Amino acid sequence: MPDFDGGIQSPGKVQNSSFDANNIFTEGNNELNMTIHDMEFGRRNVGILGTCFNVFKCFIGIGLLAIPSAFSEIGFVGGSIGIILIGVLNYYTMMLQIKCKLRYQNKNVNAETYSDLAYQTHGRLGKLVVDLSLYTSQIGCCVAYLLFVGKQFEQVICYESNVCEKKSMYIMLAALALVPVCCLRTFKFISYMSGFANASIVFAICIIVADSVQNAQENPEQLEQLNYFKPWNLPMFFGIAVFAFEGNGVIQSIHNSMKEPEEIDKILKVLMAVIISIVASVGTIAYAGYGSKILDMVTLNLPHTGVTMFARLMYSIGLLCSYPLQAMPAFEISEKTRVFEKIPSSINYPRVKSIIYRTMVVLMTGVFSIFVPRFGLFLNFSGAFSMTFLAFIMPPLMYNSAFPEKLVPKIKWGHRILMGFGTICGGISAWYSAIELIRAYTKTDYNVAD
Repeated sequence: MPDFDGGIQSPGKVQNSSFDANNIFTEGNNELNMTIHDMEFGRRNVGILGTCFNVFKCFIGIGLLAIPSAFSEIGFVGGSIGIILIGVLNYYTMMLQIKCKLRYQNKNVNAETYSDLAYQTHGRLGKLVVDLSLYTSQIGCCVAYLLFVGKQFEQVICYESNVCEKKSMYIMLAALALVPVCCLRTFKFISYMSGFANASIVFAICIIVADSVQNAQENPEQLEQLNYFKPWNLPMFFGIAVFAFEGNGVIQSIHNSMKEPEEIDKILKVLMAVIISIVASVGTIAYAGYGSKILDMVTLNLPHTGVTMFARLMYSIGLLCSYPLQAMPAFEISEKTRVFEKIPSSINYPRVKSIIYRTMVVLMTGVFSIFVPRFGLFLNFSGAFSMTFLAFIMPPLMYNSAFPEKLVPKIKWGHRILMGFGTICGGISAWYSAIELIRAYTKTDYNVAD
């Protein structure tokens, strides 16, 4: 008899159920039983070192660039405490997901993705809400990527050639270049692109830290003007921190990829400690280095030298390479809906419907990013609106449903507090960010770095 105590153990073979959310919904794909994240991370063939790399690249991304600005709002002491708290809570909720996944797999029930798990615990409504949250969070990442790329190219090219105010053009050119990539049948090659993206991110972070330290040494007086703790600015910090740490949407795919899935708890403990340290350190060092002059995108604070401009352009190219990895899960979710399936398609060219839809989505992310006035505010809203639900609300609900016999008062009240924390902080942060985005949009200056 399988062990149902919720411990971490290697799952046995899972029988297919009538509900299968692991398909790629592009006609003619030869890898119908794999999601884009399976292709990115692998499937039952990744060792411990590879798993560490996969976990690391899920958390060290574009959200890190807005952390220093968030630290300037809440203070470096408050920011460090907040990063530790949100990082630890994310570790806890990711482990809740894994425990729920294993319980259902031990019952020979399909629960390999977040949507599968939500369906098993809360039926169609749970799956619908999770799919909607995943869709909006992935599209939000795509918008943030194009916004970042457009601003970086604008600043670098403007400085080098005096051709300025062309951010919108760069964004739409990037979106047009991404259309054919996002319409491909198979996406296995995309996983190799992510390696370049991660190398460029690490390189850019090293440049940011080095320049921040040098700037702090040259301007020691600004260290005395740093904010220590401003709790009333929590709404400007919470969503960005959640955006930087949200790994609940992919943790099950990472677990599926492991040769030794029983080691996931140990790996997450070590990696989350390392990632929390990196995020808190980069936020503190960059804020100390640039002080009150810190911008929404910390890369915009870098001086115009050959090395820094190269780092920013490589980071931008790396994000463009990662764009399909963010867009494909959204396509997978939307293209399996009844609404999409009911749209007539050509008998001779069945893929035309999918190609048209994906082209429209990619171009719309470009158009939307043009009208986003503030990078940091947008990340804050995206993190607070959909990612908070995925990180702090749904995992406790799923655990409560999967393990009713384990809901002793300590766990029951702990989960209530966790869900209340996510609901209140996420709601206030999303509302505040939405109001500030509207105010920023109505101003005549739409510079995302203001």
